[in-house]
Amino acid sequence: MRKKRLQHILSTLIFVVLALSLIAGECMASVTLQVLNPQGEIPAVEEAATSPRLDTLDGKTIAMISNGKINFNVVLKAVEEDIKEKYPTANFVHMRTGNGYNLTEEQLNEIKGYDAYVHGIGD
Repeated sequence: MRKKRLQHILSTLIFVVLALSLIAGECMASVTLQVLNPQGEIPAVEEAATSPRLDTLDGKTIAMISNGKINFNVVLKAVEEDIKEKYPTANFVHMRTGNGYNLTEEQLNEIKGYDAYVHGIGD
C-alpha cells in the first residue's frame, strides 16, 4: 500500500512538473529535478531478551506504577483487585512516575527488587 501511494505521489509530481514546463516554455527547459526517497532509513534496534515468566504470583511483590494521570489509579486498583482475587498472598507496592511515563534511574533500580510490575499510561 505504501509503495502504491509513493508511486501515485511521484507520478503526480512528474505530471505537475511536465505541465509547468509546457506552460513556462523555455524558462523551464533548464530545470533539473532531484527525486528523493521520503521513506528514509531506520537504524537497526538491538533486541533484548524478555525476563522469564513467574510460575505464580502467590507471595510475590508486584510494583503498581502509575503515570499520575487522572483516574489511572482506578485502572491500577482494578488490576490489583483482579490479581488479589486469583493470588491472595500477592503483595503490592505503589509507585508514581514523575513526568508521565519515564522512570528515573532510582525507580528503575527499585523495580529490580520486585518480582513483577504493572506499568501503564492513562489519559
